[in-house]
Amino acid sequence: TYQKVKLIDVVLETLAHSDLLKSAREKVIQFEIKVDDAIANTYPTLDFEYSYGRTQEDPSGEDGKKYKFFHDKNYRIVLRQNIYSGGANEYEIKSVGKKLEVAQNQYRIVLEEEIKKAIKAYFGVVFANRTVIVNERNMKKLNKILQIVTTKYDNGAASIADLTSIKASVANAMTKLVKVKSKFIESIRFYEYIVGGNFDKTLPYEKDFEVTINKFDDLFDRAIDRNRNLFNYYKSIEAEVFKAKNNEALFKPKLDFEVSYKKIFDKEDFEEREDALNTKVKMTYNIFNG
Repeated sequence: TYQKVKLIDVVLETLAHSDLLKSAREKVIQFEIKVDDAIANTYPTLDFEYSYGRTQEDPSGEDGKKYKFFHDKNYRIVLRQNIYSGGANEYEIKSVGKKLEVAQNQYRIVLEEEIKKAIKAYFGVVFANRTVIVNERNMKKLNKILQIVTTKYDNGAASIADLTSIKASVANAMTKLVKVKSKFIESIRFYEYIVGGNFDKTLPYEKDFEVTINKFDDLFDRAIDRNRNLFNYYKSIEAEVFKAKNNEALFKPKLDFEVSYKKIFDKEDFEEREDALNTKVKMTYNIFNG
């Protein structure tokens, strides 16, 4: 026994269990994280460093002692902020931002494809079922005609040619009925594969929908504007352009600002606790990297 199901329920169930859609969504999440990481790289960093060590020095440099022992114990708080990186951070943000747009658009493409699959599977069952019903009705009519012609033939009111003709029609109708039933079963299997196991033993039935069709020019313009594959093509190019600029920026000088506070508890020839506040601007420039 099959339970009738609406098209909207089939579409929602298909989207709910689609592994392709889940995979596309996961890629969007990954690129969202990459964008957040790229933005975070532009923020200041605050580090706490603690150091504890023990040193044995030979010779000691003192009379009567072979070894000299001392401890190193200190902590440091460091605030760092990049001032200039040749635009590397900005280009990295733009590059992963474009890749995120591509991933989001690809998610929409997969979403549309999964909806199309669900609609195709749904109407495949609807039309195959209608075809079976029509052919079964036709088969019943032909069998009745065959009974009438057979009775007439037995009574001498019909010729052998009439009987042979109707039998041939019945045989052809039977062959066609077997074919359409086979196609109906195939459509059911495809429908169950697309929708998932939760909708086993359900039967699509809706076939009448209100559809509004716009002018061809409007549809054409909309198709061009919403061509997601074309959108992804251009966004991918933009992402690669920003990636190339980011690579070029790596060969430019890098300027960093650093503020640190250091407190020393122990060291060689230690006398009393020391505090040090250090501020510096550091420039690095790659000359050769192979």
